[in-house]
Amino acid sequence: MTETPVRRVPCRSRGRGSSVGEARQSVLQPGLTVTEVRTRGFSMVTRTPRLTCTDPRDDLIFSLHLNGSGAVVQGEKETPMPHGGGALYDAARPYRLLFPTDTRGVVLQVPREQLRRRFGRVEEICGLALPAERPATRILAAFLRELTTVAVDLDADQRSELGDTAVDLLATALRAY
Repeated sequence: MTETPVRRVPCRSRGRGSSVGEARQSVLQPGLTVTEVRTRGFSMVTRTPRLTCTDPRDDLIFSLHLNGSGAVVQGEKETPMPHGGGALYDAARPYRLLFPTDTRGVVLQVPREQLRRRFGRVEEICGLALPAERPATRILAAFLRELTTVAVDLDADQRSELGDTAVDLLATALRAY
């Protein structure tokens, strides 16, 4: 199996008396990753204006929030991440993730062009919360939860195909909103 280098979006993390950032990441395709993330106690992840300049990214990030409470702040907009739902944000712009409690989530990092081909002008919907009550969001959430569990057991072709499926399901959930 050939390993593809991981291209995480550089951020700064901090917490008060906490463990910030247990993560298990799987590369599905170049630039397309799925990561299970856990935090302990108060945690904040920040992508600063300086980081967006020194290490630019052209990715969109969907954070699926499974346990605990959290929010994403991008620009002037603070978007709560509902339990079982998630939020879409832009790695090309500064943001903060706020987690006042222990949390568990799944992060899908998608190259902008991949989502744009399926959805159109994705920049207009960044900061959007996808509630867990919506059927398309529930299907996306179930798929991403299972994908983080089994990705390590898949071969490269299977991970790539399921990566396409993850992006398709995200686009479907965004259109359903």
